[in-house]
Amino acid sequence: KKNCERRLTKEELEVAFCSKKVWQRMLIVAAGPFINFLLCISLIAGLYIFRGEGIIPPVINVIAVDTASYDAGFKLGDKILEMDGIKVKSFQQVYKRTKKEFGIPIKYKVLRDGKIITITMASRENNFIDWKGIKRSGTGRTGMANGTVTALKDINSVDGIITDESPDKARELLKERLDKVVRIGIKLKLDEEDIFITVFPSAINKHLYNPRDDYYDRIFARDPKKTIYRRMGFFEAYAKSLKDVGNILKESYKLFSVLYKGKTEERAIGGVVKISEYASSFSKEGISTYITFLAVLSLVIALINILPIPLLDGGFMMFLIYEAISGKTVSPLFQRYAFVIGLVILGGIMIIANLVDLIYTLF
Repeated sequence: KKNCERRLTKEELEVAFCSKKVWQRMLIVAAGPFINFLLCISLIAGLYIFRGEGIIPPVINVIAVDTASYDAGFKLGDKILEMDGIKVKSFQQVYKRTKKEFGIPIKYKVLRDGKIITITMASRENNFIDWKGIKRSGTGRTGMANGTVTALKDINSVDGIITDESPDKARELLKERLDKVVRIGIKLKLDEEDIFITVFPSAINKHLYNPRDDYYDRIFARDPKKTIYRRMGFFEAYAKSLKDVGNILKESYKLFSVLYKGKTEERAIGGVVKISEYASSFSKEGISTYITFLAVLSLVIALINILPIPLLDGGFMMFLIYEAISGKTVSPLFQRYAFVIGLVILGGIMIIANLVDLIYTLF
């Protein structure tokens, strides 16, 4: 038998990973997750550069009952022209200012039925526990918006009629109320629902009559195809992308922090089937949505890779940190046992994830 083992040559040793200094090996190990993170923010930034950020028209088509806007007298169809004399071009401007200046009365110049009126309103503080069990504390809620789409499964009631979050029941009730003012209940909070007043135009909801339509499971208050986009410059796009990723990480942390309570219906884990479902669903939404999915997937891979589990980059980094502090390398025997344990952990996670997929698929 041929001897399959050999020593590295002098030239190979000069470039081999094991001969690098500790800080160099740390950079090499960190490069993998960093590239995934960079890919994530670059994909999102690319969307802002080449497509742009969607501009939300300052026209109210949704009002939440018992909120600041509802009590102040805002109506569906109102177009916000100015806030304290400053022209308003998008709802993003409204959100940004009311969040920053909550509790401070602001004079709104509003166009209603061809007439200009003035409404004074102060946004309110909003603290509650959402349906996932996550504590929400925010400021600047007005209760008015220009909404686009609502998933039928999220609707808990229609004009006071309980739907039990059944998409089919909600669909039938809403089909009878197209083009009419309707009150829909959505359980954004853990123990109660919020009531929203809106109108669903029949012209953009013909898909409700076609079970084969990709949008059969949702209803529109505004045509998303008519969205206007504002392109961003390179630096603005990357700054916005970093902010978006930061928000994703915050929401992920909040979700995982309450999963053990069992108050959320969110699946903590999913396998090949679940990823395939997401990929298929998002691909139908268009190239922009699919790119966003790929960006989030890349971020998830980066986060998984930095976990301190042997075989992953995070596990290797722990060995290197020990070496940097102690000046000694982790013994090969310890590394072998650690790799076996890491393999068992990762294998177990993969098996559980795919079993969860199988159970959800069958039942």
